[in-house]
Order: sequence, then structure tokens, then C-alpha cells
Amino acid sequence: MAIRFLLFALILTVVGCSKEKSDTYSAYKVHPITHQLQLLDSLNREILPEKDLKVTKTVTYNSKEETVLLEEINWKKELGFLSEFKPEKIFRAKAVDSTIEKLNSGFEKRTYIVTDTSYFNLRKFVVELKGDRITHIGAEISDENILYHTEKVIELDFDPESKRLRNYFYFEEKDMSLRGINEYSIKASINK
Repeated sequence: MAIRFLLFALILTVVGCSKEKSDTYSAYKVHPITHQLQLLDSLNREILPEKDLKVTKTVTYNSKEETVLLEEINWKKELGFLSEFKPEKIFRAKAVDSTIEKLNSGFEKRTYIVTDTSYFNLRKFVVELKGDRITHIGAEISDENILYHTEKVIELDFDPESKRLRNYFYFEEKDMSLRGINEYSIKASINK
């Protein structure tokens, strides 16, 4: 009996040690596009712009607009809106239908429609590629309960040569049953 227990413990230890350590790698195995998306999500230096750049950012809240120039950027805070954009979970759950459209000049557009909207807030996302490099990502997120209904749009533009983020856009419309509709948006471009 003790030998069986030791053998069982040894097998569990070996199996546990052989699991993949890197989520980035496992996501890449699920779908190659999620590899670059996870790099962005983890705020990897490979995706974010070089240092010493400036961001011109326009923030709008219920038609009130303000433009600022950021010289020191906390990327984790600045791109915090990406926390709800997790396409790798949808690929793992196989809860997505996709179409591929060939565009002119070597571009390709992949549209992903989420089929399980009861579990996932992400409804649709579009990825445009030039070769194997992402040039644009667009996403639509929807969330609702008894108190509110929220619609969000995320747009990210990348330089196809350097793979670095160049522009980003975030829009949120929240319809709260007690307060009415609020709109919030961020539009930013990264300048040299």
C-alpha cells in the first residue's frame, strides 16, 4: 500500500513538473495571434514603444474634451483598459467563429465572433495583419446586469516593421438605470 502511494506521488510530481511554465507559449500554441496579444497584455517591452517618446492623448467625458501631452508614461496604468480583452481564453474554450479576408497590398483581416456570450464579455474582435505581423486590433466588449449596460470599443494600431504600438483608442458607453448614459473615450498617438 505504501509503495502504491509513493508511486502515485512520484507520478503526480513528474506530471506537475512537466506542465508548461509560460502562459505566453501555451497561448501561442492555441493560436499564434494570441502570442502577440499576450505580450501586449503583459506590457512586454517588445510591443510597447521605445523610451523617451511622447503621447498625445485626448480624453472625452460626456462631450467635455481635454488634450494632454504625456512625456513620462506609466504603461500599466495607461493601457489598463486592456484588462478585459483576453482573447486567449476564448480560443482555449473554442467559443469563437472566425473568417479570414484577404485585403489589398498583402494585408489580411481576421474577424472573430464569440459564440458563448453568456460567459464571455468580449463579443467580437478583428485582427489585421501584414504577413505575420499584426497592424491593427479592434474589439467590442459588452457587459450588462440589472443596474447597467456597458458597451466598449478598443482599437490598437501597430507599426508592422517594428511591431510597436503607435495609436490606441478606447470608448466606453455606460447606461446606468439610475443615472442615465455616460460616455468616456481616450484617443492617443505615440510620437517620436
